[in-house]
Amino acid sequence: MARARSGIPNAELVAATEATVEILQASDVPYELRTTVVPGLLDESDLAAIGDWFKGCHRFVLQQFRQGKCLDPLFRDLAPYPPAYLTEQAEILASFFADCSVRGLG
Repeated sequence: MARARSGIPNAELVAATEATVEILQASDVPYELRTTVVPGLLDESDLAAIGDWFKGCHRFVLQQFRQGKCLDPLFRDLAPYPPAYLTEQAEILASFFADCSVRGLG
């Protein structure tokens, strides 16, 4: 079974994520879902799949990847996507969520 970079088998990670989102959606607790957009790990098709997976959730935030103090040394020197790319992706994903925004561009 393939493992995510976290070391958790992908199927377990997906099941845990889906269960968590179901609990949040059934509650009255305000929440937001966030995805840090790491070049080489996520592209347009991945973001569209995430949007489809979580469509109907209230708030979704794309977070800019920040190089430097990464736990994984493979990512310490990786340049983030340009701000315009994240803004464009948020506009595309806006149809899936009541509120879709970008964080960390400044």
